[in-house]
Parts: sequence; C-alpha cells; structure tokens
Amino acid sequence: MRNALSIDFEDWYQPLAARSVSGWEAHPSRVPQDTLRLLAILGKFNVRCTVFVLGEVAERFPAQVRASHRAGTAIA
Repeated sequence: MRNALSIDFEDWYQPLAARSVSGWEAHPSRVPQDTLRLLAILGKFNVRCTVFVLGEVAERFPAQVRASHRAGTAIA
C-alpha cells in the first residue's frame, strides 16, 4: 500500500483567524519542540513525507528546517 503525507510547519497563531487575536506574539513558539516530536514519530515508523514550511517559520527556525531535511523529508 502506498500513501502520501504532507505536513505544514506553522505556529499555532499563523492561520489568519488567530492573528486577529491580540497578544499572540507574547506566547512562545511551539515549532521547535513540535518539530522534534514529529521527526521522532516519523523516524520510529520509517515514514517519509513532504514538509511545507512557511517562510516566516524557516527564517525564525532554520535549524528545524535543516533537521527535517536530514531526517529525509522533502522541504517545500
């Protein structure tokens, strides 16, 4: 069986609706720890996928983009 998997790397506040909530920038990002958790799960099951990374996220967390690439994900 073949399946396709793609994942969007964005922070909890990045969808347009959440940006209308004032004070979101005061909360810490979840991208670093969520990236590590996700890569561990994918690695455990030997799953490869495509990761779509927002430019804002890539600029702020380049180490997570590199770690994703080293783990075998395609970066888009």
